[in-house]
Amino acid sequence: MKRNYKETVFYEIYPNSFKDSNGDGYGDLQGIISKLDYIASLGFSGIWLNPIYDSPFFDGGYDIRDFFKVSERFGTEEDLKQLIEECHKRDIRLFLDLVPGHASFENKEFLESAKPERNEYSDLFIWNDNVWANEPGYRLISGLFQRFGCYMVNFFSHQPAINYGFNKVEYPWQHKVGSPEANKGKEFIESVMDYWLNLGVDGFRVDMADSLVKNDGNDKVETIKLWKSIRADLATKHPNFEMVSEWANPAQSLEAGFDSDFVLDHRGTCSHLLFRLDEYDSEAHTPLLMKYNEEVYNKFKTDLLKRLSEAKKLNKSLSFISGNHDTLRIANYLDDLALRQAYVFLLTMPGVPFIYAGDEIGTHSKPIPSIEGGFQRTGTRMPMRFDSTKKTKGYALNWFLQQKIEEDAPYDAFFIFDADNIVDKNFIKNMNKKLCQGEDVVQGYRDIKNPTDSWITAGYAIFYWTLHRFYHLARYNIGLSPLLNGTGFMVRFDVVKPNGWDTQTLTEDIEFSLKRIIAGKRLGWATDAIVYDEQPVGFKQSWSQRSRWTVGHIQCMHKYTKDLAMAAKKNKTLMNFDGLLYIIGSIPMFVITLILLLTNFAIYAGTGMSAAELIWNLVRYVVPTFFLPILTGILIMALDKRPIKPMIKGLLCYPLFLGSWLVINFKCLFKRETTWEKIDHVRSIKISEVSDEEEKVVEKV
Repeated sequence: MKRNYKETVFYEIYPNSFKDSNGDGYGDLQGIISKLDYIASLGFSGIWLNPIYDSPFFDGGYDIRDFFKVSERFGTEEDLKQLIEECHKRDIRLFLDLVPGHASFENKEFLESAKPERNEYSDLFIWNDNVWANEPGYRLISGLFQRFGCYMVNFFSHQPAINYGFNKVEYPWQHKVGSPEANKGKEFIESVMDYWLNLGVDGFRVDMADSLVKNDGNDKVETIKLWKSIRADLATKHPNFEMVSEWANPAQSLEAGFDSDFVLDHRGTCSHLLFRLDEYDSEAHTPLLMKYNEEVYNKFKTDLLKRLSEAKKLNKSLSFISGNHDTLRIANYLDDLALRQAYVFLLTMPGVPFIYAGDEIGTHSKPIPSIEGGFQRTGTRMPMRFDSTKKTKGYALNWFLQQKIEEDAPYDAFFIFDADNIVDKNFIKNMNKKLCQGEDVVQGYRDIKNPTDSWITAGYAIFYWTLHRFYHLARYNIGLSPLLNGTGFMVRFDVVKPNGWDTQTLTEDIEFSLKRIIAGKRLGWATDAIVYDEQPVGFKQSWSQRSRWTVGHIQCMHKYTKDLAMAAKKNKTLMNFDGLLYIIGSIPMFVITLILLLTNFAIYAGTGMSAAELIWNLVRYVVPTFFLPILTGILIMALDKRPIKPMIKGLLCYPLFLGSWLVINFKCLFKRETTWEKIDHVRSIKISEVSDEEEKVVEKV
């Protein structure tokens, strides 16, 4: 059963830049269909599609060549029918973007109106009657067509205005609203709406809804009458269709028959005061969510309550929007906390929220030269990143570094941290020492912020402490190469300038390290440069994370085993051979362990081994396997002078932690589908809370 319109949460899709299903560089309808489950999973129950009509795309599709045809770049009418059907299966409304105010100067009806001889379309657009008479106060274009006159535009010169009449007639060529000539526009847009409603769409977001009748004054009396009439005409055939207006005046738009009205970011609106920085006002304010200001708050409250009251009087709704294809994204103005508060506001206020695609992941607008009439808006219309090859941390690093390389940024080196990291106050100083000593890639000491939160975090902690002392430090001290460890490392800028961060696997840190080792380059290690990482508390998240690491390790094994072997043969260096042992050693070790256990059971089942013999064999294998990790953990904590008492539970469970990793390794040999999952942060941890432990580690090591 279709839910009430007022309960809908809309997702705005700019089709060009959403999901490209056929690789032609443009998003399309089939791409949208493929992501409907994603959209539904986020809780959206409505979609607003920016224009999908046939267009020359001088203005991103808001210059329509054929109002009754789907643009070939997006697909076909059959694709749209399928999209509508699939939306309705998921109880999702589909709104098209209605552009009633203007067309393209390539529009077939406009080209007919531009002919010198009178025809049925001559009055569908606004023309004066003299090519030389360009009346002041109007944007009129002359000299492009044979018709002796100028056509009026709404925005760009290629967007001729559709004729709905003038409230106040100033010149003979202007038609009074309601006249037969002015009614041409009304009849035309009704036919457009009827066509798409018959196809199955649920309604329209109406572009510049308040701009149709010209010279209508601030009260928009005739524009309100016009929309009431359009709504009434269509309701006889389509009683349940819905409309939301780009009007920003609920007292007028809702009276005109719209179901809700956009609260736009116009200067002084509650939305603008709350979310955005005023870049043009000499009395510029900081967004209210970023800094409380009583004067700004009072203006915000007054405007908000006024709009809510106007909507309530008519039993209609407001539509609060995160932004749209025309405005800088709110992430450009708000920090992470303010951004979260913004969505709390959007999703809890009375009304129908609209979220622009990409805003759900905190996408920023970027300064990009105009594409298809976007101008300063182009950076707001950047593509969604659905390509699985462009989702890894390695891809993100490469994207960022390429920007800096193109800028020829004046940096000696850069650090990589995860968002949840905290660092020791001496981290940069100690890393800089390594830089000054000639090291070009250096891994810092990756410690754990939350080792005592659960047996899982304790397992991570003991694993890393052991890894750092018995792998990284040991290898570094004898002239071999440690490996990067995901975060808390430094890379000299010159190292990445030739090729950027050129990695393709899920474990970009290991891949980068192996490529350096193959090239004969040793990585550095900085024991006293400490970074603290937060690890997952629950087993499910840990399983997902370690599965991803294991799949990445297998990817590196497939990709670099041969190169490491060739480098070891050619260079005859222990470092290359050590890298080879690392990449091929862990997986076979786990497999051999499993084979030994399964062999014992096979012998027991097939040769009559007694139960006592089986148990004794298992004890010989399992008991040392169980207790050795515990003893290793106690040893490493004693060497590092870490308190053992808080870690007792973790120590006893450490074999289970490693044992689960054995299962993960075995699973990933056969099933390697894995997804990235955000780690839940259970509490805030300050550097002061771990500084005592840090001092102990530094002191010892």
